Amino acid sequence: MPDPNTQKYHSDIEAVVKWFDPTKGFGYIEVSDGSPDAFLHSSVMEESGVRELSRGTVLFCEIVPGERGPKVTSIHFVDSQSGLANQGGTLPGSSYRKPVEKRAMTPKRRFG
Repeated sequence: MPDPNTQKYHSDIEAVVKWFDPTKGFGYIEVSDGSPDAFLHSSVMEESGVRELSRGTVLFCEIVPGERGPKVTSIHFVDSQSGLANQGGTLPGSSYRKPVEKRAMTPKRRFG
């Protein structure tokens, strides 16, 4: 078990989503200062008003020492322009597809 006295507390730190599985309800983020990866639970996302996160998304959050290592306790800001899903990329093994822009159908001209 990690020693809580040697772990850092981050009040507003930049991090990048390594992975998040909505089915399992958790994932991990990589902290920008090189600290160990932090655990992210879906309940923290809900409390912070965040609906979804994809790999590569940049966020600013609060991280505290947990029983099993660093954990995210709140999310302050999410850069909605970052992340693979928002750039049209996909994750290995994922079924995510970038939404297709819907266009209004126009009637075709009739010949004859």
